[in-house]
Amino acid sequence: TFTAQSLDHEARLVLETTDPKAERAAVELRGYGLIPSLFVSPSPYDMGRVEPFCLREGDITLMNVGRDTLIIESLAPVGDSFEFDLDGLALPLSLEPDEYVSVPVGFMPEAIEAYEGEFWVDSNAQDEVVLLSGEGVEDAGGVLEYLQPISGKVDIMFYVDQSCSMDDDKVAMTAKFDDFISELEDLDADYLIMAANGDNGCHAIDYITAETDNKLDVFSQAVNSPGGEYTEAGLTIAKHAMLKTDTGQCNSEFLREGSTVSLVLISDEPEQSPPVNHPLTIAAQILSTAPSTYISAVAGPLPDGCTSGGQSADAGLGYYEVSLMTGGIFLSICDLDWGEKLALLAEKATTVKLADTFYLPEEDTQADTVRVFVDGVELFEGWTYLDVDEDPDDPLVADLPPQVSFAADSVPGEGSLIHIEYGTAVVCD
Repeated sequence: TFTAQSLDHEARLVLETTDPKAERAAVELRGYGLIPSLFVSPSPYDMGRVEPFCLREGDITLMNVGRDTLIIESLAPVGDSFEFDLDGLALPLSLEPDEYVSVPVGFMPEAIEAYEGEFWVDSNAQDEVVLLSGEGVEDAGGVLEYLQPISGKVDIMFYVDQSCSMDDDKVAMTAKFDDFISELEDLDADYLIMAANGDNGCHAIDYITAETDNKLDVFSQAVNSPGGEYTEAGLTIAKHAMLKTDTGQCNSEFLREGSTVSLVLISDEPEQSPPVNHPLTIAAQILSTAPSTYISAVAGPLPDGCTSGGQSADAGLGYYEVSLMTGGIFLSICDLDWGEKLALLAEKATTVKLADTFYLPEEDTQADTVRVFVDGVELFEGWTYLDVDEDPDDPLVADLPPQVSFAADSVPGEGSLIHIEYGTAVVCD
């Protein structure tokens, strides 16, 4: 019997017999839940720095990423200075699969201080609480500072799809992990490795460094750590992992100063983050946290996927595009042995990536306020400011934040300190 508890279920039925020619046989089982599922974005929502009694406006998107009707039963904002326009939403509100609604939200601080709030969403699927934040400041805008990486220092994260169809690949990859470490050491890399498969993006088991005694055992346990609802949404897990690298958070030792970051995403399925988040938008959010990041993938080749040794993989749509965007590599999960794949991934990870594009956190940055400094010297040429939001009203189109990009011959070198100042435009009464 099969009872759906979530959207997708996979299992393996192993049959043991007395037949000497077929002592064991495995049957792959799949089931799909005809249930609704609520996805809320952005969550959490930082509305940035705003002058007192000025208004910054935005939206929170509620989307049904399930397979049955989602009913939004109640919406409840909590907190001062956050304003929600709920007049156009008749509750209860029904959303069919892939249907979404945007809830207008505004932030108007009344003093020079930090503000926090919440937005509660109750539904017939699950309930969600969006944490809201914002800050009242005298001079709206912000500063971005970044230290370019140095050669040989690398932080590497593995995500591995935990679907049953990936079991053979996990075994084959783990068997060659010692070769991956040997390649890093031959390249004289100062490395830190972690694996994250869970929805929250927190690293599993332990970090792996040159001082780790039982590297293979730690890696094997980590890449086999349980997945969750996003087990086939590697970009969402990677984004969650990168957003939890501040002091006191679960990945606080990751993103070491001066490191090039390499995210290795492995799956035999296309990338399946909720459609309200376009893959390139998620990649931009990751690059906002760590500009010197490669996103590499081992997945099914485009356009048709692949078949090898009785195993098959669908085309790795989503993974392919972000590997191109970030300068990573895309390898077929069916081609080569895992020793060769891991060697190529190690070589890419140890190639220093000098960041040339910096995404600014404020969507309403004023172009004429942007100033760029490198090692304390202001630059008046060699960089451009772009506002590249393609279609903010369509979640299926990449929604990229504003960016400062350096020309190819002006990219700051290893160890350079990049300092970007910018002002923002808000509506004042």
